[in-house]
Amino acid sequence: MRTLLLLVVFPVICAAQNSGKITYSISDIDFDNKSKNADIETSVASAKSQTFTLEFSDNLSHFFYNGGMDSADDFPTKLARASFTSASDYYQDKTKKLQIETTSDGTLVQKNLEPLKWQLTSDTKKIDKYQCYKATYTYTFTTRAQKTGTRTVVAWFAPELPFPYDPKAYSGLPGLILELKDGAATYLATKIAISEKALPIDWPRGKTINEQDYLEKINKQ
Repeated sequence: MRTLLLLVVFPVICAAQNSGKITYSISDIDFDNKSKNADIETSVASAKSQTFTLEFSDNLSHFFYNGGMDSADDFPTKLARASFTSASDYYQDKTKKLQIETTSDGTLVQKNLEPLKWQLTSDTKKIDKYQCYKATYTYTFTTRAQKTGTRTVVAWFAPELPFPYDPKAYSGLPGLILELKDGAATYLATKIAISEKALPIDWPRGKTINEQDYLEKINKQ
């Protein structure tokens, strides 16, 4: 039934290859600072001021931190990115089905791009001028305490923008994600620029490490 729904609601996704530059602002940080810790309050304010950019062209994409109210090297910014938004940049190569995550310490973590098991819904809303549909994705992860946790990501995607590139590493929907709730942070597309002109994407160079080895390295620290 879900396949039929896709065929009916999203009939054609075969537009010519375009490039694009999407700016996301942090529209909300869903976090209750019950302890009233001043550093956390500052970090939340810093997170809310941050913007991120998604660039894509010729089967390549790059999602990266764009700036905020503090310098990228300031403690509130680093804490906000590590705790609430994104401390990493993400590159994807759709042709080779590869992703490289550039972590905060400069490590290049490589993984294979695999289809995510999105659950599509009939919920809709307008973002900018685009009709968007709601989808959710739930995954499990292992904490540093070696416990298993789960997280549900909520995405609103626009079939009118039929590009397989999205914020962070959450791709695979039949349309560009214009709003993403991941953890405490909600990313909202506030500027959408689509062009037929090629946009240069500089693929990262250097030694890479696979995701499993990197996680084991982190857990040992």
